[in-house]
Amino acid sequence: MKKKYFITMNMTFLMLAGMAATSFADAPPPPANQYLGIPDGVFNNLQENDCRGCHNANPPAGIPVDNTYLPDRHHALVGTIMPDPTAAPFGTPGDAYECLDCHLIEWNAATSSFELVVNFRDCLNCHAQGVGAPTVHHVTQLAQVGDCRACHGSFVDSLAYLEADGSVTPNPGQPDSSADGKYVPEYPTSLVTPWPSGKPNGDDTNTNFLGTEPGNCNYCHDGVPILDANNILVGYEQDIYPNVSTHHSTGLGFDNNKCSWCHDLTADTGLAIRQCEECHTVATLHNIEFDNAGDGIVPNEEDLGYGHIGNQWDCWGCHGSDGIALSAPMTGPIIPSIDTISQQKFTAGTAATITINGSSFSNSVVNPLDGSSIELTSVVTVTDSAGVVTELTPASLTPTELTVTIPGNLEAGNYTLQVVKASSESNPKGIVISPQVIIASVKANSDGTITVTGSGFSGYLDPVAGTSVDLTRIISLKTGETITEPCAVLSWSDTQINVQCNAVTGTAEVSSVFGVAAKNVDLATIKKRRR
Repeated sequence: MKKKYFITMNMTFLMLAGMAATSFADAPPPPANQYLGIPDGVFNNLQENDCRGCHNANPPAGIPVDNTYLPDRHHALVGTIMPDPTAAPFGTPGDAYECLDCHLIEWNAATSSFELVVNFRDCLNCHAQGVGAPTVHHVTQLAQVGDCRACHGSFVDSLAYLEADGSVTPNPGQPDSSADGKYVPEYPTSLVTPWPSGKPNGDDTNTNFLGTEPGNCNYCHDGVPILDANNILVGYEQDIYPNVSTHHSTGLGFDNNKCSWCHDLTADTGLAIRQCEECHTVATLHNIEFDNAGDGIVPNEEDLGYGHIGNQWDCWGCHGSDGIALSAPMTGPIIPSIDTISQQKFTAGTAATITINGSSFSNSVVNPLDGSSIELTSVVTVTDSAGVVTELTPASLTPTELTVTIPGNLEAGNYTLQVVKASSESNPKGIVISPQVIIASVKANSDGTITVTGSGFSGYLDPVAGTSVDLTRIISLKTGETITEPCAVLSWSDTQINVQCNAVTGTAEVSSVFGVAAKNVDLATIKKRRR
């Protein structure tokens, strides 16, 4: 079972209301830039180029993806059981993944061989998005059960947890902040309770570009609209969209049963915030802050406009600026965020030290009782597909960078990597541990074929996928000149390959989707038959 959201600190730091209202004049106007976790955006009705816009070797700043390892993450599925449902276009749920569950091949009469159909690299061939359906990001089972935290980290909470065995554990809100689970108040709204929009007592002297007063979510979280000559909306400046667009663009609202995830149609206007807090809980909102200076975060001592708790101005943005003193309970483990990882592909059996860059890997919290400073640091966790978590201690750690060693004893497969500080988890990053290609033996047979045994060979999909066996042999004893020739594959499995080569002496090199290995051919089999 996944760990519930335990509040490990229950601190209160006072946000003094003595700041002059004129400080708002120096504040950057909304909309708010999203620097943390997964950026706000609209991801509906995607095309292939849209996918590549983020899932490429150089994704835009802040996008937590990198597709230089994506082929390996897909190849690491070989031999594992396909879930139900599955995106594999030619596979059957319950069977083990094989190469041709995803790849389509066709016969080429000109070369007398089967070849891969090239368009398999179109993401939407498998990760299809139907009209009126959730986005490819939200069609997953995780999203469908409301396990938001699995992808967004602690920047939001979950409606339920999807366990490794496929069961679902509800995560209902409860009004006791000291109890297990997420804290969602049930009392009526007060003067400082945020509203989604339309709060009547914000501060009409400090409105945003649309006239929205402080104390509303959309005071900061709104997009600057771009209108054409006919006053028709054509987009938003800076690609920052209003809340309604970012939430509705998930497509989850097309399922009428999910409208209630965000909307409580029976609540009065002010209490609508309680439904928002099912995901955007008090604990999550009071721990969101971007370290724009890169020197660590101290709540209430940061530049304004970069989060929820860095500055008095940020507090007023949510609670209103009518001079009421504010406090932020359960502030402490500021949520870490990962931007980049120096390496995301690893080989089983080999340890590797990596560098992770991001925000809030460490920070300080001032104890309001005595003024002392409490230092918070992070660890790194990697979680396998069965939900087994391995915790790693960084070798070095700053607020924006850490180094950690991925151990060589992790089994091959896909993993989720996160930076964890107390109860706060960063946005997840995917890493892959590829099987090590090991040749145990290469033996020449009496019929002139060669048998290669070992592990990590995966499946055979020559020529496009680069899986092959080549034999390198000396053709001139005088000069030492060699020649490398491809061998014809007679059979291929993950542990044994049979090939026909032009000779039976030399060094056989196996190229698989997981790597390359080479070994000299053993002639013992032929010698034994000749005696």
